[in-house]
Amino acid sequence: MKSSLIFLFLLFFVIKVQAQFTITHNTETYSNGVILTTNSLTAPDNEIGFYLNNTSEEIIKYKIASTQLVNNNGSTMQVCIGVACYPPGVTLGEVFPPSSPVSVEPSENSYIHLISSNAGTGSFPVDFVFKIYLLDDNNVETGTPFYFTYRYDPNAISIADTFAQSTSVFPTYSSDFIHVQAQERVQS
Repeated sequence: MKSSLIFLFLLFFVIKVQAQFTITHNTETYSNGVILTTNSLTAPDNEIGFYLNNTSEEIIKYKIASTQLVNNNGSTMQVCIGVACYPPGVTLGEVFPPSSPVSVEPSENSYIHLISSNAGTGSFPVDFVFKIYLLDDNNVETGTPFYFTYRYDPNAISIADTFAQSTSVFPTYSSDFIHVQAQERVQS
């Protein structure tokens, strides 16, 4: 009986710690490890933003840390939390904000956005990997961090580009072929 109660307590604690925030953009909720891609180095298309939503009944505190730089040296990446934008240039392991953590009231959110004009080393994609992590009352990391990647890839097709292309798919009565009409050459 005692072991069952301990198990239930630990299960409740793990669920409570992991379910304190969500990351969303518009109506989409992002999963841990999400890759957010842009194909532009110019404003406003090089800005990627989202909300950290406090889903708990308590104030949460968080920070953001740079965990990996791929095909770049971190220059020109700018991390912004709300209206506070930190100087461009990110180093591996750098933490934002560098001083006190950001506090978010229950049922409130915090806007996070990243901007980069870093073309990288000439190899693509150019990735900046970050983690968002919670802090307890002693400012010690707690819970499961949320990882995300800001990716610049000039070869990626943006959502706007996808809808701008003139492509038509026609119904067919054959189970072996499909008829596609496109403005550009299409390869399978």
